[in-house]
Amino acid sequence: LMDESSGSLAIESELGVGTKVSLLFPQLPTPTWHCEGLSVPLSGVLHVCDDQEYILQSWQLRLSKDVMARAKFYLSTEGLPPASNLGPEDRFLIDYDFGTGKKSGLSAIRDLPNPSHAVLVTGRAFEAEIQAECAEIGCKLISKDLLVSFSVTTA
Repeated sequence: LMDESSGSLAIESELGVGTKVSLLFPQLPTPTWHCEGLSVPLSGVLHVCDDQEYILQSWQLRLSKDVMARAKFYLSTEGLPPASNLGPEDRFLIDYDFGTGKKSGLSAIRDLPNPSHAVLVTGRAFEAEIQAECAEIGCKLISKDLLVSFSVTTA
């Protein structure tokens, strides 16, 4: 298994002293969808979209006064402004699942003028299919579990 993954295994043992086992795993490149934080330019608006009120409130508690002054909150993807009303510096935090028959967050991100300015926020962030779709359209991805530690700053 270690050979297949280009890793290595080493065991050193000395009688009366102990045994040392070393496992070395190759470092994989960071996925294109991975996101450490979001920077909102001073001339941009932060659009936060989630169908759960408590998640929107959580973002409101987490955001600095500078970011909050330029933030807008939506309970559905249908509430987002049309692409023609969005600025080139706008940024987005959008939930994935809005319920049966509703437009998904990924569909909304696909409709944005610049999907790379969006972060998909979902409890399903570890699903390979969602990761692949984010990589395909160029948006970032975080787990809702990381909301409390996710950094949103001004640029």
